[in-house]
Amino acid sequence: EEDVLSQLTYGIRYLDLRVGFYPFRNPVWWVNHGVVRLHPLQEFLDDVKKFVRSTQEIVLLDVHGFPVGFNYDIRVHQKLVNYLRQQLGDLATATTLSWDSTLGEVWGSGRRLVLSYNKKEVVDGSDILWPAVAHKWGNVDSLDDLYDYLVGVVT
Repeated sequence: EEDVLSQLTYGIRYLDLRVGFYPFRNPVWWVNHGVVRLHPLQEFLDDVKKFVRSTQEIVLLDVHGFPVGFNYDIRVHQKLVNYLRQQLGDLATATTLSWDSTLGEVWGSGRRLVLSYNKKEVVDGSDILWPAVAHKWGNVDSLDDLYDYLVGVVT
């Protein structure tokens, strides 16, 4: 129920982003929940930029899902990546860092937005796109089952 800027202000530092592409709408990029279009992507990115520029906090933006309009077309991904570069390129940490980097190394880079993308073909060779975050989802209904699942993931 909260906008992205409020979520970041309240302490969220990881954002799981699902992007829809609507080529016949203006704007064409939207934040989605499944096939449901929620907000223009620009509003979301404006909140992220405002927060990162006004704090010293590290934010992880995981562009993870592409539920509408991509249809396995790498060209649509390339359009989105170009848009993200235009919007976030001056804030995004370089891929000379990695998932093994320390927080100190990220802060020391002068950039604090880690931008991961769940499409290997566009991540390879990019200077700002980190490999996708591995998602672990238990999909269970009881606390005991969740505990068992989490113990299995950690061990």
